[in-house]
Amino acid sequence: MLTHAIYNQLLTKNVRIEIVYESSPVFADEEVSAIVRFRHLGEPSKQTIHHNASESNTNGHQEQQQNSAQSHESEPEGGWFGKRISMQLSNATRALFLEEAEKTEKKPALRNRPVDFLSGYVQLSGFFTYDEQVVDGEKLKDFRMKAAVAGRIGGLEGLELSKNLNEGVFGRLTSGIGNLLNTSIDELAAEDQDKKKELEKLVPFFSTSQSLLFSELHLESGEVKTFYFKCKLPKTLPPSYKGSSIGINYHLIVGASLNKSIPKPLNLHFPLKIYPNFDEEGYQPISNLDKFILLPPDKILNEAVQVYGGRRTSFKTIKKVILTEPKLTQNTKKEKFISRIEHLIDNEKDQDLNINDFKGINSKETLTAFTESINNRGEIDENIPVRVQKDGYTFEKQVTKIQTQYIISRNGQSITTLTFSKPFYKIGEEIKLSLDLHDKDLQTTGVLISLESLELIRDSFSADLDMTKTLPRSLAFYKESYPTYNVKNLPVNIPIPLHATPQFKTNIFESRWCLSLKFVLSQDEKYEEVHSDETGSMLNAKENISGTDFICRLPIPVLPSDQDFGGITT
Repeated sequence: MLTHAIYNQLLTKNVRIEIVYESSPVFADEEVSAIVRFRHLGEPSKQTIHHNASESNTNGHQEQQQNSAQSHESEPEGGWFGKRISMQLSNATRALFLEEAEKTEKKPALRNRPVDFLSGYVQLSGFFTYDEQVVDGEKLKDFRMKAAVAGRIGGLEGLELSKNLNEGVFGRLTSGIGNLLNTSIDELAAEDQDKKKELEKLVPFFSTSQSLLFSELHLESGEVKTFYFKCKLPKTLPPSYKGSSIGINYHLIVGASLNKSIPKPLNLHFPLKIYPNFDEEGYQPISNLDKFILLPPDKILNEAVQVYGGRRTSFKTIKKVILTEPKLTQNTKKEKFISRIEHLIDNEKDQDLNINDFKGINSKETLTAFTESINNRGEIDENIPVRVQKDGYTFEKQVTKIQTQYIISRNGQSITTLTFSKPFYKIGEEIKLSLDLHDKDLQTTGVLISLESLELIRDSFSADLDMTKTLPRSLAFYKESYPTYNVKNLPVNIPIPLHATPQFKTNIFESRWCLSLKFVLSQDEKYEEVHSDETGSMLNAKENISGTDFICRLPIPVLPSDQDFGGITT
Protein backbone atom coordinates (compact mmCIF):
# COMPACT_ATOMS: atom_id res chain seq x y z
CA MET A 1 0.00 0.00 0.00
CA LEU A 2 1.35 3.43 -0.97
CA THR A 3 1.26 5.86 1.94
CA HIS A 4 3.31 8.70 0.53
CA ALA A 5 2.19 12.34 0.57
CA ILE A 6 2.87 14.18 -2.69
CA TYR A 7 3.01 17.94 -3.29
CA ASN A 8 3.99 19.95 -6.34
CA GLN A 9 4.40 23.62 -7.25
CA LEU A 10 5.70 25.57 -10.22
CA LEU A 11 9.18 27.02 -9.71
CA THR A 12 9.28 28.66 -13.14
CA LYS A 13 6.86 28.61 -16.05
CA ASN A 14 8.30 25.34 -17.32
CA VAL A 15 9.87 23.76 -14.22
CA ARG A 16 7.85 22.05 -11.51
CA ILE A 17 9.08 20.94 -8.08
CA GLU A 18 7.62 17.68 -6.79
CA ILE A 19 7.96 16.60 -3.16
CA VAL A 20 7.24 13.03 -2.08
CA TYR A 21 7.24 12.34 1.66
CA GLU A 22 7.95 8.73 2.48
CA SER A 23 5.68 8.96 5.52
CA SER A 24 3.10 11.57 6.50
CA PRO A 25 2.55 12.60 9.23
CA VAL A 26 6.06 12.27 10.66
CA PHE A 27 6.51 11.78 14.39
CA ALA A 28 8.95 13.97 16.29
CA ASP A 29 12.26 12.18 17.02
CA GLU A 30 11.90 10.34 13.71
CA GLU A 31 13.26 11.01 10.26
CA VAL A 32 11.83 13.16 7.51
CA SER A 33 12.51 11.25 4.32
CA ALA A 34 11.65 13.02 1.09
CA ILE A 35 12.29 12.81 -2.64
CA VAL A 36 12.74 16.17 -4.39
CA ARG A 37 12.23 16.26 -8.15
CA PHE A 38 12.96 19.08 -10.58
CA ARG A 39 10.76 18.30 -13.57
CA HIS A 40 10.96 20.16 -16.88
CA LEU A 41 7.42 20.41 -18.27
CA GLY A 42 8.47 20.62 -21.92
CA GLU A 43 8.13 17.82 -24.42
CA PRO A 44 10.71 15.04 -24.04
CA SER A 45 13.74 15.20 -26.31
CA LYS A 46 13.35 13.35 -29.62
CA GLN A 47 17.02 12.48 -30.15
CA THR A 48 16.28 8.78 -30.18
CA ILE A 49 13.69 9.12 -32.92
CA HIS A 50 14.88 7.99 -36.35
CA HIS A 51 15.72 10.65 -38.91
CA ASN A 52 13.12 9.30 -41.29
CA ALA A 53 10.46 9.91 -38.70
CA SER A 54 11.62 13.52 -38.48
CA GLU A 55 11.37 13.91 -42.21
CA SER A 56 7.94 12.37 -42.16
CA ASN A 57 6.88 14.84 -39.54
CA THR A 58 8.37 17.69 -41.59
CA ASN A 59 6.50 16.61 -44.69
CA GLY A 60 3.35 16.28 -42.72
CA HIS A 61 3.87 19.79 -41.35
CA GLN A 62 4.31 21.19 -44.86
CA GLU A 63 1.18 19.45 -46.05
CA GLN A 64 -0.65 20.89 -43.08
CA GLN A 65 0.50 24.39 -44.02
CA GLN A 66 -0.67 23.87 -47.57
CA ASN A 67 -4.01 22.61 -46.40
CA SER A 68 -4.25 25.56 -44.05
CA ALA A 69 -3.60 28.00 -46.88
CA GLN A 70 -6.43 26.43 -48.85
CA SER A 71 -8.74 25.99 -45.92
CA HIS A 72 -11.05 28.79 -47.03
CA GLU A 73 -11.98 26.64 -50.05
CA SER A 74 -12.23 23.23 -48.36
CA GLU A 75 -13.89 24.11 -45.03
CA PRO A 76 -17.65 23.81 -44.77
CA GLU A 77 -19.76 26.92 -44.87
CA GLY A 78 -20.27 27.01 -41.09
CA GLY A 79 -16.60 26.34 -40.23
CA TRP A 80 -14.28 28.74 -38.39
CA PHE A 81 -12.46 29.69 -41.60
CA GLY A 82 -15.56 29.24 -43.72
CA LYS A 83 -16.86 31.70 -46.28
CA ARG A 84 -19.53 33.06 -43.96
CA ILE A 85 -17.00 34.03 -41.27
CA SER A 86 -14.59 35.45 -43.86
CA MET A 87 -17.28 37.68 -45.23
CA GLN A 88 -18.17 39.04 -41.80
CA LEU A 89 -14.63 39.77 -40.58
CA SER A 90 -12.68 42.74 -41.86
CA ASN A 91 -9.15 42.39 -43.18
CA ALA A 92 -7.71 44.08 -40.06
CA THR A 93 -9.57 41.72 -37.76
CA ARG A 94 -8.40 38.66 -39.65
CA ALA A 95 -4.81 39.93 -39.58
CA LEU A 96 -5.01 40.41 -35.82
CA PHE A 97 -6.47 36.94 -35.38
CA LEU A 98 -3.71 35.32 -37.44
CA GLU A 99 -1.08 37.22 -35.44
CA GLU A 100 -2.47 35.86 -32.17
CA ALA A 101 -2.54 32.38 -33.66
CA GLU A 102 1.16 32.63 -34.52
CA LYS A 103 1.94 33.67 -30.93
CA THR A 104 0.03 30.64 -29.66
CA GLU A 105 2.09 28.37 -31.92
CA LYS A 106 5.32 29.88 -30.52
CA LYS A 107 4.36 29.24 -26.89
CA PRO A 108 5.30 25.52 -26.95
CA ALA A 109 8.77 26.54 -28.17
CA LEU A 110 9.22 28.76 -25.11
CA ARG A 111 7.98 25.94 -22.90
CA ASN A 112 10.62 23.58 -24.29
CA ARG A 113 13.58 25.88 -23.67
CA PRO A 114 16.30 24.43 -21.42
CA VAL A 115 16.67 25.91 -17.93
CA ASP A 116 19.91 26.52 -16.04
CA PHE A 117 20.10 26.87 -12.26
CA LEU A 118 23.13 28.17 -10.41
CA SER A 119 22.41 26.27 -7.18
CA GLY A 120 19.65 24.67 -5.18
CA TYR A 121 19.08 23.90 -1.51
CA VAL A 122 16.57 22.33 0.85
CA GLN A 123 15.68 23.38 4.40
CA LEU A 124 13.18 22.48 7.13
CA SER A 125 11.42 25.19 9.10
CA GLY A 126 8.90 25.31 11.95
CA PHE A 127 7.07 28.42 13.20
CA PHE A 128 3.88 29.45 14.96
CA THR A 129 1.48 32.33 14.37
CA TYR A 130 -0.88 33.92 16.87
CA ASP A 131 -3.82 36.29 17.26
CA GLU A 132 -2.55 39.46 18.92
CA GLN A 133 -5.95 40.03 20.55
CA VAL A 134 -5.52 36.79 22.49
CA VAL A 135 -1.75 36.36 22.88
CA ASP A 136 0.48 39.15 24.16
CA GLY A 137 2.85 39.86 21.27
CA GLU A 138 5.20 41.95 23.42
CA LYS A 139 6.20 38.84 25.34
CA LEU A 140 7.03 37.04 22.10
CA LYS A 141 9.36 39.67 20.64
CA ASP A 142 12.32 38.22 22.50
CA PHE A 143 11.45 34.78 21.12
CA ARG A 144 11.63 36.15 17.58
CA MET A 145 14.91 37.95 18.15
CA LYS A 146 16.48 34.82 19.64
CA ALA A 147 15.57 32.99 16.44
CA ALA A 148 17.75 35.29 14.29
CA VAL A 149 20.39 33.37 12.33
CA ALA A 150 22.85 35.24 10.09
CA GLY A 151 20.62 38.30 10.07
CA ARG A 152 17.48 36.33 9.16
CA ILE A 153 14.52 35.38 11.33
CA GLY A 154 14.65 31.63 11.74
CA GLY A 155 17.46 31.46 9.19
CA LEU A 156 14.83 31.76 6.43
CA GLU A 157 15.68 33.28 3.09
CA GLY A 158 13.63 36.45 2.63
CA LEU A 159 12.99 37.24 6.32
CA GLU A 160 15.85 39.69 6.78
CA LEU A 161 16.09 41.28 10.20
CA SER A 162 15.54 45.02 10.09
CA LYS A 163 18.37 47.29 11.22
CA ASN A 164 15.95 50.18 11.75
CA LEU A 165 13.60 49.81 14.68
CA ASN A 166 11.07 52.07 12.96
CA GLU A 167 10.69 49.53 10.16
CA GLY A 168 9.64 46.76 12.51
CA VAL A 169 11.30 43.38 12.80
CA PHE A 170 11.48 42.55 9.08
CA GLY A 171 13.48 44.77 6.79
CA ARG A 172 13.00 42.95 3.47
CA LEU A 173 10.61 40.37 2.09
CA THR A 174 11.24 38.20 -0.94
CA SER A 175 9.03 36.14 -3.16
CA GLY A 176 9.11 32.74 -1.48
CA ILE A 177 7.84 34.01 1.87
CA GLY A 178 4.36 34.37 0.42
CA ASN A 179 3.93 30.62 0.82
CA LEU A 180 4.20 30.97 4.60
CA LEU A 181 0.93 32.90 4.68
CA ASN A 182 -0.69 31.41 1.58
CA THR A 183 -0.19 34.75 -0.16
CA SER A 184 0.68 35.41 -3.77
CA ILE A 185 4.05 36.89 -4.67
CA ASP A 186 2.53 40.08 -6.07
CA GLU A 187 0.80 40.77 -2.76
CA LEU A 188 4.07 40.55 -0.82
CA ALA A 189 5.85 43.64 -2.07
CA ALA A 190 8.50 45.10 0.21
CA GLU A 191 6.49 48.28 0.66
CA ASP A 192 3.37 46.40 1.70
CA GLN A 193 3.28 47.30 5.37
CA ASP A 194 0.14 45.27 6.04
CA LYS A 195 1.91 42.06 5.09
CA LYS A 196 4.90 43.04 7.19
CA LYS A 197 2.60 43.48 10.19
CA GLU A 198 1.12 40.06 9.47
CA LEU A 199 4.60 38.53 9.42
CA GLU A 200 5.32 40.22 12.75
CA LYS A 201 3.04 37.54 14.25
CA LEU A 202 5.27 34.77 12.89
CA VAL A 203 7.66 33.26 15.44
CA PRO A 204 10.12 30.55 14.24
CA PHE A 205 11.13 27.90 16.78
CA PHE A 206 12.84 25.28 14.59
CA SER A 207 15.03 25.29 11.50
CA THR A 208 17.76 23.33 9.80
CA SER A 209 20.73 24.73 7.96
CA GLN A 210 20.39 24.99 4.21
CA SER A 211 21.52 21.71 2.68
CA LEU A 212 22.91 21.98 -0.83
CA LEU A 213 21.06 19.95 -3.43
CA PHE A 214 23.09 20.82 -6.49
CA SER A 215 25.23 23.42 -8.23
CA GLU A 216 24.95 24.39 -11.89
CA LEU A 217 21.97 22.24 -12.77
CA HIS A 218 20.96 22.05 -16.44
CA LEU A 219 17.48 20.80 -17.38
CA GLU A 220 16.63 19.87 -20.94
CA SER A 221 13.05 19.76 -22.19
CA GLY A 222 11.16 16.93 -20.47
CA GLU A 223 14.13 16.05 -18.23
CA VAL A 224 13.77 15.11 -14.55
CA LYS A 225 16.43 15.44 -11.85
CA THR A 226 15.79 13.60 -8.61
CA PHE A 227 17.33 14.27 -5.19
CA TYR A 228 16.92 12.72 -1.76
CA PHE A 229 16.74 14.45 1.62
CA LYS A 230 16.74 12.88 5.06
CA CYS A 231 16.82 14.52 8.49
CA LYS A 232 15.99 13.40 12.01
CA LEU A 233 13.59 15.68 13.88
CA PRO A 234 14.13 16.80 17.50
CA LYS A 235 12.14 14.87 20.10
CA THR A 236 10.38 17.86 21.68
CA LEU A 237 8.79 19.42 18.58
CA PRO A 238 5.07 20.23 18.92
CA PRO A 239 2.66 18.83 16.32
CA SER A 240 1.26 20.69 13.33
CA TYR A 241 -1.76 22.60 14.54
CA LYS A 242 -4.42 24.99 13.28
CA GLY A 243 -6.47 26.48 16.10
CA SER A 244 -8.73 29.44 16.63
CA SER A 245 -5.96 31.82 17.75
CA ILE A 246 -2.66 29.93 17.31
CA GLY A 247 -1.25 27.90 14.44
CA ILE A 248 1.86 25.71 14.25
CA ASN A 249 3.26 25.05 10.78
CA TYR A 250 6.18 23.13 9.32
CA HIS A 251 7.57 23.60 5.82
CA LEU A 252 10.08 21.89 3.62
CA ILE A 253 11.68 24.76 1.71
CA VAL A 254 13.21 24.18 -1.71
CA GLY A 255 15.22 27.09 -3.10
CA ALA A 256 17.00 27.61 -6.39
CA SER A 257 18.96 30.43 -8.02
CA LEU A 258 18.79 31.05 -11.76
CA ASN A 259 22.08 31.09 -13.62
CA LYS A 260 22.11 34.80 -14.42
CA SER A 261 24.40 37.76 -13.77
CA ILE A 262 22.35 38.63 -10.67
CA PRO A 263 21.05 35.35 -9.25
CA LYS A 264 17.64 35.78 -7.67
CA PRO A 265 16.65 33.01 -5.25
CA LEU A 266 13.30 31.35 -5.86
CA ASN A 267 11.82 29.66 -2.80
CA LEU A 268 8.91 27.25 -2.56
CA HIS A 269 7.39 26.13 0.74
CA PHE A 270 5.81 22.68 0.98
CA PRO A 271 3.74 21.79 4.08
CA LEU A 272 4.96 19.03 6.36
CA LYS A 273 2.65 17.45 8.95
CA ILE A 274 4.22 16.39 12.23
CA TYR A 275 2.85 14.40 15.17
CA PRO A 276 4.22 14.72 18.74
CA ASN A 277 6.65 12.17 20.11
CA PHE A 278 4.99 9.30 21.97
CA ASP A 279 7.08 6.86 24.02
CA GLU A 280 6.41 3.31 25.22
CA GLU A 281 5.08 4.49 28.61
CA GLY A 282 2.53 6.86 27.11
CA TYR A 283 4.43 10.14 27.69
CA GLN A 284 4.54 13.17 25.42
CA PRO A 285 6.94 16.12 25.82
CA ILE A 286 5.72 19.59 26.80
CA SER A 287 7.23 21.68 24.01
CA ASN A 288 9.03 24.96 24.67
CA LEU A 289 8.21 27.37 21.87
CA ASP A 290 10.57 30.00 23.29
CA LYS A 291 13.67 27.87 22.65
CA PHE A 292 14.78 28.12 19.04
CA ILE A 293 16.25 24.85 17.73
CA LEU A 294 18.76 25.10 14.88
CA LEU A 295 20.08 21.84 13.50
CA PRO A 296 23.57 22.26 11.99
CA PRO A 297 24.57 20.39 8.83
CA ASP A 298 26.27 17.60 10.77
CA LYS A 299 22.99 16.82 12.52
CA ILE A 300 21.32 16.04 9.21
CA LEU A 301 21.70 12.31 8.91
CA ASN A 302 22.14 12.28 5.15
CA GLU A 303 23.04 15.18 2.93
CA ALA A 304 20.92 15.68 -0.13
CA VAL A 305 22.32 13.60 -2.99
CA GLN A 306 21.33 13.23 -6.60
CA VAL A 307 19.99 9.94 -7.87
CA TYR A 308 19.24 8.98 -11.42
CA GLY A 309 15.77 8.27 -12.67
CA GLY A 310 12.41 9.89 -13.07
CA ARG A 311 9.05 9.29 -11.48
CA ARG A 312 9.77 5.57 -11.04
CA THR A 313 12.61 6.23 -8.60
CA SER A 314 11.33 4.87 -5.28
CA PHE A 315 12.44 5.13 -1.67
CA LYS A 316 13.25 1.44 -1.71
CA THR A 317 15.61 1.88 -4.64
CA ILE A 318 17.30 4.92 -3.10
CA LYS A 319 17.87 3.26 0.25
CA LYS A 320 19.09 0.06 -1.34
CA VAL A 321 21.62 1.74 -3.59
CA ILE A 322 22.74 4.79 -1.60
CA LEU A 323 21.44 5.00 1.94
CA THR A 324 21.30 1.39 3.12
CA GLU A 325 21.46 1.42 6.89
CA PRO A 326 23.85 -1.07 8.53
CA LYS A 327 22.10 -3.99 10.15
CA LEU A 328 23.03 -5.64 13.41
CA THR A 329 25.33 -8.61 12.93
CA GLN A 330 24.73 -11.87 14.73
CA ASN A 331 27.73 -11.21 17.01
CA THR A 332 26.34 -7.80 17.97
CA LYS A 333 22.94 -9.30 18.75
CA LYS A 334 24.59 -11.99 20.86
CA GLU A 335 26.61 -9.43 22.83
CA LYS A 336 23.50 -7.37 23.53
CA PHE A 337 21.61 -10.47 24.64
CA ILE A 338 24.37 -11.55 27.05
CA SER A 339 24.64 -8.02 28.42
CA ARG A 340 20.89 -7.99 29.00
CA ILE A 341 20.96 -11.32 30.83
CA GLU A 342 23.82 -10.15 33.07
CA HIS A 343 21.85 -7.01 33.88
CA LEU A 344 18.81 -9.07 34.90
CA ILE A 345 20.94 -11.31 37.13
CA ASP A 346 22.51 -8.34 38.92
CA ASN A 347 19.12 -6.71 39.63
CA GLU A 348 16.83 -8.15 42.27
CA LYS A 349 13.68 -6.98 40.47
CA ASP A 350 12.86 -9.12 37.48
CA GLN A 351 12.08 -7.35 34.24
CA ASP A 352 10.58 -8.67 31.06
CA LEU A 353 12.77 -8.83 27.99
CA ASN A 354 11.97 -5.97 25.68
CA ILE A 355 12.21 -6.36 21.95
CA ASN A 356 13.24 -2.70 21.81
CA ASP A 357 16.70 -3.80 22.95
CA PHE A 358 17.22 -5.66 19.71
CA LYS A 359 15.06 -3.83 17.22
CA GLY A 360 14.28 -0.16 16.72
CA ILE A 361 10.52 0.38 17.02
CA ASN A 362 9.08 3.55 15.54
CA SER A 363 6.43 5.72 17.19
CA LYS A 364 3.56 4.08 15.30
CA GLU A 365 4.52 0.65 16.58
CA THR A 366 5.09 2.05 20.07
CA LEU A 367 1.66 3.68 20.04
CA THR A 368 0.00 0.49 18.83
CA ALA A 369 1.71 -1.59 21.52
CA PHE A 370 0.76 0.93 24.23
CA THR A 371 -2.92 1.11 23.28
CA GLU A 372 -3.26 -2.66 22.87
CA SER A 373 -1.62 -3.19 26.25
CA ILE A 374 -4.13 -0.88 28.01
CA ASN A 375 -7.08 -2.40 26.17
CA ASN A 376 -5.99 -5.91 27.16
CA ARG A 377 -5.32 -5.08 30.81
CA GLY A 378 -8.22 -2.68 31.20
CA GLU A 379 -6.27 -0.62 33.74
CA ILE A 380 -3.35 1.78 34.14
CA ASP A 381 -0.54 1.62 36.66
CA GLU A 382 -1.40 4.52 38.96
CA ASN A 383 2.04 4.43 40.57
CA ILE A 384 3.59 5.93 37.44
CA PRO A 385 3.86 9.72 37.89
CA VAL A 386 1.89 12.04 35.62
CA ARG A 387 4.98 14.16 34.86
CA VAL A 388 8.62 13.16 34.59
CA GLN A 389 11.87 14.87 33.62
CA LYS A 390 13.87 13.40 30.74
CA ASP A 391 16.97 14.98 29.20
CA GLY A 392 16.07 18.37 30.67
CA TYR A 393 12.52 18.35 29.30
CA THR A 394 9.16 17.73 30.95
CA PHE A 395 7.10 14.79 29.73
CA GLU A 396 3.44 14.29 30.62
CA LYS A 397 1.38 11.13 30.68
CA GLN A 398 -1.44 11.21 28.12
CA VAL A 399 -3.82 8.62 29.58
CA THR A 400 -4.16 9.09 33.32
CA LYS A 401 -7.27 7.02 34.02
CA ILE A 402 -9.58 4.45 32.49
CA GLN A 403 -13.14 5.70 32.43
CA THR A 404 -15.79 4.89 29.86
CA GLN A 405 -19.01 5.71 31.73
CA TYR A 406 -20.30 9.04 33.05
CA ILE A 407 -23.46 9.76 35.03
CA ILE A 408 -24.73 13.23 34.11
CA SER A 409 -27.04 14.96 36.56
CA ARG A 410 -28.12 18.44 37.64
CA ASN A 411 -28.61 19.31 41.31
CA GLY A 412 -28.63 15.63 42.19
CA GLN A 413 -31.26 14.75 39.57
CA SER A 414 -30.13 12.30 36.91
CA ILE A 415 -30.33 13.22 33.22
CA THR A 416 -28.54 10.39 31.42
CA THR A 417 -25.82 7.81 31.65
CA LEU A 418 -23.25 8.17 28.86
CA THR A 419 -21.05 5.24 27.89
CA PHE A 420 -18.04 5.40 25.54
CA SER A 421 -16.87 2.37 23.61
CA LYS A 422 -13.23 2.99 24.67
CA PRO A 423 -11.40 5.10 27.28
CA PHE A 424 -9.42 6.98 24.59
CA TYR A 425 -9.33 7.38 20.83
CA LYS A 426 -6.88 8.14 18.05
CA ILE A 427 -6.97 10.48 15.08
CA GLY A 428 -9.03 8.95 12.26
CA GLU A 429 -11.07 6.69 14.54
CA GLU A 430 -14.80 6.87 15.25
CA ILE A 431 -16.10 7.76 18.69
CA LYS A 432 -18.96 5.42 19.55
CA LEU A 433 -21.14 6.30 22.51
CA SER A 434 -24.65 5.72 23.82
CA LEU A 435 -26.98 7.81 25.99
CA ASP A 436 -29.26 5.95 28.38
CA LEU A 437 -32.34 8.19 28.85
CA HIS A 438 -34.70 5.61 30.31
CA ASP A 439 -36.28 6.22 33.72
CA LYS A 440 -34.31 9.36 34.62
CA ASP A 441 -35.27 12.13 37.03
CA LEU A 442 -35.21 14.85 34.38
CA GLN A 443 -36.72 14.36 30.96
CA THR A 444 -34.95 15.61 27.87
CA THR A 445 -36.62 16.70 24.65
CA GLY A 446 -33.42 17.02 22.66
CA VAL A 447 -29.65 17.06 22.88
CA LEU A 448 -26.97 18.90 20.89
CA ILE A 449 -23.68 16.97 20.69
CA SER A 450 -20.45 18.48 19.40
CA LEU A 451 -16.86 17.26 19.30
CA GLU A 452 -14.56 20.15 20.14
CA SER A 453 -10.88 20.91 20.39
CA LEU A 454 -10.19 23.32 23.26
CA GLU A 455 -7.37 25.86 23.12
CA LEU A 456 -6.23 27.26 26.46
CA ILE A 457 -3.68 30.12 26.62
CA ARG A 458 -1.36 30.33 29.62
CA ASP A 459 -2.12 33.30 31.86
CA SER A 460 1.44 34.59 31.55
CA PHE A 461 1.02 34.98 27.76
CA SER A 462 -2.53 36.29 27.76
CA ALA A 463 -3.23 39.64 26.09
CA ASP A 464 -6.51 40.04 27.98
CA LEU A 465 -6.12 41.24 31.57
CA ASP A 466 -9.71 40.30 32.40
CA MET A 467 -9.17 36.77 31.04
CA THR A 468 -12.45 36.95 29.11
CA LYS A 469 -10.90 36.37 25.70
CA THR A 470 -8.47 33.70 26.85
CA LEU A 471 -11.07 31.36 28.26
CA PRO A 472 -10.90 27.98 26.50
CA ARG A 473 -11.56 28.71 22.84
CA SER A 474 -13.30 25.84 21.12
CA LEU A 475 -13.08 24.61 17.55
CA ALA A 476 -15.94 22.26 16.62
CA PHE A 477 -15.21 19.30 14.35
CA TYR A 478 -18.67 17.72 14.65
CA LYS A 479 -22.04 19.10 15.67
CA GLU A 480 -25.41 17.40 15.46
CA SER A 481 -28.75 17.73 17.27
CA TYR A 482 -30.92 14.74 18.19
CA PRO A 483 -34.59 14.73 19.28
CA THR A 484 -35.15 12.53 22.33
CA TYR A 485 -38.97 12.31 22.50
CA ASN A 486 -39.79 8.84 23.82
CA VAL A 487 -36.18 7.73 23.24
CA LYS A 488 -34.80 5.28 25.79
CA ASN A 489 -31.33 4.80 24.31
CA LEU A 490 -29.55 7.05 21.83
CA PRO A 491 -26.49 5.63 19.96
CA VAL A 492 -24.12 8.18 18.39
CA ASN A 493 -21.11 7.75 16.11
CA ILE A 494 -18.70 10.69 15.78
CA PRO A 495 -15.73 10.57 13.35
CA ILE A 496 -12.45 12.23 14.28
CA PRO A 497 -11.14 13.85 11.06
CA LEU A 498 -7.73 12.86 9.74
CA HIS A 499 -6.57 16.48 9.46
CA ALA A 500 -7.13 17.09 13.17
CA THR A 501 -4.31 17.35 15.74
CA PRO A 502 -3.98 15.09 18.79
CA GLN A 503 -3.84 16.56 22.28
CA PHE A 504 -0.58 18.26 23.29
CA LYS A 505 0.92 20.94 25.53
CA THR A 506 3.42 23.76 25.14
CA ASN A 507 4.72 26.42 27.50
CA ILE A 508 2.39 28.98 25.82
CA PHE A 509 -0.84 27.04 25.33
CA GLU A 510 -2.34 23.57 25.31
CA SER A 511 -4.89 21.76 23.16
CA ARG A 512 -7.36 19.27 24.56
CA TRP A 513 -10.39 17.40 23.22
CA CYS A 514 -13.83 17.23 24.77
CA LEU A 515 -17.40 16.21 24.03
CA SER A 516 -19.88 19.04 24.55
CA LEU A 517 -23.50 18.12 25.34
CA LYS A 518 -26.39 20.56 25.53
CA PHE A 519 -29.56 19.01 26.96
CA VAL A 520 -33.00 20.58 26.57
CA LEU A 521 -34.90 19.74 29.77
CA SER A 522 -38.64 20.08 30.23
CA GLN A 523 -41.09 18.79 32.83
CA ASP A 524 -44.16 20.07 30.95
CA GLU A 525 -46.67 17.71 29.46
CA LYS A 526 -46.00 17.29 25.80
CA TYR A 527 -49.66 16.81 24.85
CA GLU A 528 -52.88 18.63 25.67
CA GLU A 529 -56.39 17.19 25.72
CA VAL A 530 -58.69 18.66 23.06
CA HIS A 531 -61.70 16.33 23.54
CA SER A 532 -62.84 13.71 26.01
CA ASP A 533 -65.96 11.54 26.30
CA GLU A 534 -66.98 8.08 27.48
CA THR A 535 -65.19 6.49 24.51
CA GLY A 536 -61.87 8.08 25.26
CA SER A 537 -59.90 11.30 24.83
CA MET A 538 -58.17 13.07 21.96
CA LEU A 539 -54.68 14.49 22.52
CA ASN A 540 -52.77 16.99 20.46
CA ALA A 541 -49.11 17.97 20.71
CA LYS A 542 -48.48 21.38 22.21
CA GLU A 543 -47.06 24.04 19.99
CA ASN A 544 -44.88 25.43 22.77
CA ILE A 545 -43.50 24.01 25.97
CA SER A 546 -41.27 25.61 28.56
CA GLY A 547 -37.90 24.22 29.47
CA THR A 548 -34.27 24.90 30.32
CA ASP A 549 -30.95 23.86 28.85
CA PHE A 550 -28.05 22.22 30.60
CA ILE A 551 -24.52 22.17 29.16
CA CYS A 552 -21.65 19.96 30.20
CA ARG A 553 -18.29 18.89 28.73
CA LEU A 554 -16.61 15.53 29.03
CA PRO A 555 -12.85 15.12 28.41
CA ILE A 556 -11.78 12.72 25.67
CA PRO A 557 -8.13 11.68 25.34
CA VAL A 558 -7.24 11.83 21.62
CA LEU A 559 -3.85 10.36 20.69
CA PRO A 560 -1.94 10.41 17.38
CA SER A 561 -2.88 7.92 14.72
CA ASP A 562 -0.85 4.76 14.21
CA GLN A 563 -2.27 4.12 10.75
CA ASP A 564 -0.79 4.98 7.37
CA PHE A 565 -2.54 7.53 5.18
CA GLY A 566 -1.51 8.93 1.82
CA GLY A 567 -2.50 11.94 -0.24
CA ILE A 568 -1.71 14.13 -3.24
CA THR A 569 -1.83 17.94 -3.18
CA THR A 570 -1.32 20.07 -6.27
